[in-house]
Amino acid sequence: MRGNHPTLGPSLALKEWYNLSMAFLDRVRSSLPRSLSVKISPPNPLSKRTTLRCGGHAPLLELESPEEAGQALEALRAHQIPFYILGRGSNLIVADGELDLLFLTVRNQGAPRVDPEGRVVFSADQALPGALAWCHANGWLGLEWAAGIPGTMGGAVRMNAGTRGGEIKDNRPIARVLSAGEDRWKAGAELGLAYRHSALSAGDLVWECALALKKAEGGAVEEARREVASYLKKRNDTQPLDQPSFGSTFANPSGDSAGRLIEAAGLKGRTRGGAMVSPKHANFVVNTGSATARDVVDLIREVREAVERAHGIVLRTEVCFAGFQKDPLA
Repeated sequence: MRGNHPTLGPSLALKEWYNLSMAFLDRVRSSLPRSLSVKISPPNPLSKRTTLRCGGHAPLLELESPEEAGQALEALRAHQIPFYILGRGSNLIVADGELDLLFLTVRNQGAPRVDPEGRVVFSADQALPGALAWCHANGWLGLEWAAGIPGTMGGAVRMNAGTRGGEIKDNRPIARVLSAGEDRWKAGAELGLAYRHSALSAGDLVWECALALKKAEGGAVEEARREVASYLKKRNDTQPLDQPSFGSTFANPSGDSAGRLIEAAGLKGRTRGGAMVSPKHANFVVNTGSATARDVVDLIREVREAVERAHGIVLRTEVCFAGFQKDPLA
């Protein structure tokens, strides 16, 4: 995958970027069956599709049915086209530069429904805040842990999203997973949900998921709404929600808090380029307005190394990386 070319003049860099990007786009288009009617957008700025608001350019493929998603996945694998499945980009760093990487987005947009077993089924592109609002409007409880998480249901399954109030694993999810040549529902050990982790591979696309929720009785919904509002207020008071970030940077080590360790190492307010360790919450790396992906990665590495020196603990990131040729933190 290509990166930026700082030694090139602006006009030459732009011309090279256009030619190389179009070549990859042509390769993508030629790999897909002509009978497959899908939308492929030319290279887009991924900074507009991630909550961190930085990253390079890459084409986007929108998938609107499980049938076309399955065909596309099979064709991309057969032609060795690198791709990345993109939700709302809320837990993601995309490399800088022009990327030979196709981003896949689900455009299912189906309304939540209740299946014959009484589980609530959500499409993969359903935003978690909207899912929680739907649950309360329709008398369902059990998704309150998702309050304030900006991601999608598909991403929540892939990363076993959660907060201190719970995680999606608690809802005993089953997920419809598509991959090259396969379309089936998975649950339990096949999903392999653990702390901010699942057993799903990079080529697995979650199309929808069904959750075990509870029908509310009496004034339970109103009580749940009050608790959520109280939690969101506390979150707003203690986290830098007014600045671009991907949320928590590091997973909490057993029995401790990543934020506490980072703050104790004297790293609040530390900067690299346009990236900064938030003075409000040390486990948030924020984009002050001009951060590149390299700024963010360099700052994360610096923080991790400083915490290891200070406390003897190696923090594990909760963040996903896309478009890097190798592990950017190695």
